[in-house]
Amino acid sequence: MDLNILLVKERNGYRVMYGHAHLSAALKAADEVFVDVQWEEGKARIFRTAEGLQVAKDSRRLPLLNF
Repeated sequence: MDLNILLVKERNGYRVMYGHAHLSAALKAADEVFVDVQWEEGKARIFRTAEGLQVAKDSRRLPLLNF
């Protein structure tokens, strides 16, 4: 699913660089969303947890920092 959402990985999590409105709408409609990560291959999965939004990529989970 290409939603025109772009993430950038930082030391302690991921930031949404582009597509905030698309991500918000997609998360209202579904429990998880797959998006592109800048400078990395493949997609990352964004999903809700009790601690907030998490990004899963390559068997690691980091928080979504600015959403």
